[in-house]
Amino acid sequence: MLLAFTYALDFGLARPKEALMSCVQVDSKKELEKQVKASCEAFIMAVTKLTVEPMLSFITKVTAVKVAMLSSSKRLREQV
Repeated sequence: MLLAFTYALDFGLARPKEALMSCVQVDSKKELEKQVKASCEAFIMAVTKLTVEPMLSFITKVTAVKVAMLSSSKRLREQV
């Protein structure tokens, strides 16, 4: 809990008339949940990236080989 003190000024005398105390509460549970959620999302993204990137690289290589094989087989058919 944070406490903030303010003064109500009596403008006629320009001196503090009374101290007003206002209370500001920080919901630590909500703040902790936000931080945990952000950490979990960052972890999930990192693990997903580590898992998916090698597979994407492999799929790209397989696709390149497949395209190369199809184009070479077309050339062979055209020569015959």
